[in-house]
Amino acid sequence: MSALGLALAAAVCIGTSDFIYRSAARAADPARWMLIQSLAFAAVVAPIAVARGTTLGAGALYGLANGPINLLAFYCVLRALARGDALALAPVARLNFVVTAMLTVPILGEALTPRRALGLTLAVAAVLLVGRHYARVAEDRGALVYALAAMLASGLAGLLFKLGLAAGASPLTLVSAQGAGFVLSAACAVALGRRDGARAPLPAALACGVLVAGFYLALTEAFTMADAVVVAPIAQLGFVLTAILSVWLLGERLTASRLAALGLAVGAVASLAGA
Repeated sequence: MSALGLALAAAVCIGTSDFIYRSAARAADPARWMLIQSLAFAAVVAPIAVARGTTLGAGALYGLANGPINLLAFYCVLRALARGDALALAPVARLNFVVTAMLTVPILGEALTPRRALGLTLAVAAVLLVGRHYARVAEDRGALVYALAAMLASGLAGLLFKLGLAAGASPLTLVSAQGAGFVLSAACAVALGRRDGARAPLPAALACGVLVAGFYLALTEAFTMADAVVVAPIAQLGFVLTAILSVWLLGERLTASRLAALGLAVGAVASLAGA
C-alpha cells in the first residue's frame, strides 16, 4: 500500500473510533473504557513490534511519557463526544496537529511560516464558531472544554513523538512504548477512581483499541515511505468521516455553522500539509 493509502487508512481508523465514542459511550465508565481500550491497543501493537525486532532505547522514554498524555487525550475525546455532537466537537478535538505545529516553533526552533500562521488562524476560527453555540448551556460548555483539552493533550503528545524521533527512536518503538504507558496509566486510573457502578461496553471499547492501534500502525508505516509533514495531516482528517457517520446514522443536524466549522478545520489541517 502507498503512503497515501496508509494515511487514508489511518484516518478511517481514528474517524470510526470517534464515531463509536459518540454512539456507545454516553452511559459508560470512562476509566474502565480506557483500560479495555489500552489493553486491546497493546495486544495489537506488541506482537508486531516483537516480530519486527523493535528495540528500545533512550528515545523510547518519549513514547512511554506519551502513555498518560494520550490516555488523557482519548479520555477527553470520549467525554466530549458522549456529551455533545460529534459533527461539531470531533473537528475541535482532532485539531491537535495544529497545536503540535505551533509548539515546535518555540521548543524546536522551527519557523512560523505563513502556512502555519494560516493553519492556526483557521483552527481558532473553527473553535470560536463551535464555541458560539456550546457556550450557551452548562452541559454543552463541559463538552467543549473536554474537546479543547483533548486537542491540547494530543498536540503535546505529537510534540513528544517528534522529540522521540529526533532522539533516534523508530516510530514503532515510540508506539510500542506508548502502549505500555497507556496500559499502566489506565490501570492506575481505574484503581484510584470512583466506582459508581457504570460499566464500559466491552465490544465497543475493544473495537476502539484495535482501531486506535490501526491508526498508529498505519501512520508509522506511512512515515517510512513519505515525509511525516505530508502524511500526518491526511491521517488527521478522520473527523470528516466521524461527521458523515454521525449525520447519516445518528441523525445529527448539519447546520450552516457546523458545516462552516468543519470546513475551517479541514482548511487548518490542509494548510499545514508539507509546512
